[in-house]
Order: sequence, then structure tokens, then C-alpha cells
Amino acid sequence: MSEVFTNAGARTAGISANQIRGTRYNRVVHGVYTTGDANDTVTLAQAALMVSPPGSVLGGFTVLRFLGVELPDDITDDQRIQVVVPPGVFGPQRPQIKVTRSPLVLPPIDLGDGLLGVHPAQAWLQVSCDMPADDVTALAQQLMSASPPLATRAQLLQVLDALPGRRCTKLARRALRQVGWDT
Repeated sequence: MSEVFTNAGARTAGISANQIRGTRYNRVVHGVYTTGDANDTVTLAQAALMVSPPGSVLGGFTVLRFLGVELPDDITDDQRIQVVVPPGVFGPQRPQIKVTRSPLVLPPIDLGDGLLGVHPAQAWLQVSCDMPADDVTALAQQLMSASPPLATRAQLLQVLDALPGRRCTKLARRALRQVGWDT
């Protein structure tokens, strides 16, 4: 795996600004570099979290992609890394990063490679804002019917109950009612 580091980390390691601009290092996002592929999803996610405030985790479609969840085409076209920052905190302003402010309703999950993300139930609510109701229903079904389940009905409801003011909560609640109780 390639090394991902910030400008400050480079200086600490004795790497000069001229060396960073050379061919050995690739810029991932403003202020973060790698020795590997700057377009690799893991590298982008690590870089996004490096420039995000403490307490930030990956969110939404990024978490679902890491978990191998099938997403609609209009969501998969958006290649930005989604980061969730604590309420009242501003996240990084980078074109490759989509920032959402939200408390963590359920404990974050380990996505591997040192990456943490929101629980899949919370990721479901986050992406539901960008999807038609039928896709929100299908995604809930997919999360609950995975083996083992990525989210239970109770977890999906817990997220909906904890974040009632979100613009997508009503849509997601209606979509969840469409999912069979046998899942």
C-alpha cells in the first residue's frame, strides 16, 4: 500500500517542497500527497479524513461503496468522498470531498485500512436524499437482506427517530414501510 501524508508530515519526514512537487509524489487533495495512485478510493478516503476535523468519519455513499452495496447509477457517478463531521464543525472545502454535518447515531464501523465510517443505517438515510423513493426502498431491502445483515429494521428506525429534522427522513420512513417484514 502507498503512503499518504500531509504537507506537515512531509516536512517532519525531511521531504522538501521541491521534492513534493517532483515526480515521486502525487497530490491526492490540496495539502495531501501519496507515493501511490492518487485516484485510489482508499487513498482518497484517507486523504479526506486527514484534512477533516477530529471526530470525522466517512459517510453516505462512500461507506456503502466500501461495503460493496449496489447503488443506483446516478449515485455511482458521484466519485467524491463523503465525510461526516460533528455538528457545529466545518469540514474541508475540497472539490473531491462532500461534507455532511451530523451526530453519529450508532457507533462507527471499521471499513479497514484505518478508515471509520457511519453505520450503514445512517449511510442509508444520508444517500436517501439523492435517490427516488423506489431506490431508497430497494437499498433498505439490500441492507437488511445481506448475509450477515448490514443493518436491521430496528437500526434503520433508530436512525430515523434520532434525526427527525433531516429533509429525507419522511421519504426514508415511507420507503422503509414498503420493505417486507420478513427481512
